[in-house]
Amino acid sequence: MRAFTKLMAAVCIALIALVGTEFGFWRTTIHLGGLRSISIGPAAAFACGIGPSATMTANGQQALSYPQTPSETAATPLGIFVNYFQVGAPIHFTEDLSNLPTPIDISVYKWVWTFGDGSSAGGFQSSHTYTKAGSYAVHLELIDPSNPINSDPSFDSAEITIIPALYSNIPVAIAKSNAEYVTVGGSVTYTAAGSYAKSGNALTYTWNFGDTTTAQGETVTHQFTFGGKGFVALIVQDSRGARAVTTVPIFVVAGLPIAKVSVSSQSISPGDSVTFDASASQPVSPTIVPNDQIATYIWNFGDGTKQITTIPVLTHQYSNPGVYTAILEIVDTSGVPAYAKVTITVSQPGGFLQGSATLYISVAAALLAASAGWWYYRRQKILLARKYAPRRHIR
Repeated sequence: MRAFTKLMAAVCIALIALVGTEFGFWRTTIHLGGLRSISIGPAAAFACGIGPSATMTANGQQALSYPQTPSETAATPLGIFVNYFQVGAPIHFTEDLSNLPTPIDISVYKWVWTFGDGSSAGGFQSSHTYTKAGSYAVHLELIDPSNPINSDPSFDSAEITIIPALYSNIPVAIAKSNAEYVTVGGSVTYTAAGSYAKSGNALTYTWNFGDTTTAQGETVTHQFTFGGKGFVALIVQDSRGARAVTTVPIFVVAGLPIAKVSVSSQSISPGDSVTFDASASQPVSPTIVPNDQIATYIWNFGDGTKQITTIPVLTHQYSNPGVYTAILEIVDTSGVPAYAKVTITVSQPGGFLQGSATLYISVAAALLAASAGWWYYRRQKILLARKYAPRRHIR
């Protein structure tokens, strides 16, 4: 299955580079050097994600891509559930095929689950309760009664860990990235800053990039060599062994459009209008994605108003003084976005923001009044001192 999905990943990359989108879940024959052929069809849980990707879920939790190691074998599961499950508690297994480019009719096939503890069950969805703690490999077999060539005994698989009792006060995982879209071969930086342990000592940080690779550390940078869409998972673990998982989306595309915006003026008065021009924005190069165009311009003017257009030029009126950051988002025909921003300063004539001049005058007047009051008080005190001071008699 792992070799199969690696081949599928290569095919997906080639198709993404060719047409700028994701394909998958089809049947064709690929000839490798004229020596052999491999059939690629619906008998594989691979949806042109970021490399080999599991689609199995347990109690709604998505299996992560199993880290690739030199010692792996054909029996190595495709995925892994990083959260623990409890002995004696029922676990609901199913497949999340929502990201498949071409949906399949699951009723056409027969589905068989094996849970790694000697038990099995049928159906696309199944529940199972483990009676002993340990790690188990869960496998799902697909059987096509009408065409056996479509059958796959290793449609999907994932490792699951069962423990006697679940941890309380699990840590909190927080993950952020500096980019959500990146080109094939590009890099993204991730940080776990803000994650914390509720109990136990300092956390350890493991990143699962969805392409069979992982990394450790609070801040990491990863290069994506597979095209597709998926998520990057952060697993934090405290000194007790308690874990928490969070994910951030990632889209690895053949090319990125370029957003550019200019304005008629960056300094205006209240009530004035600004002309925004995104004509210099560029779609993905036709050598990468043929016939790509900018389909939508999404404008956020920073004053609480937004506008969506299909043309690159428009005007906007700012009513109130302030400093506003206007953000342009363009979306190309492949659905890939890009962003640009510009700052607009709206101020009263004379260079003061509304209310600033009044504020300065009010403060100056208050200081002047306080100063005058102090001098009046000082003068009165001196006069009173002279009036009631005892007189000296000269003998």
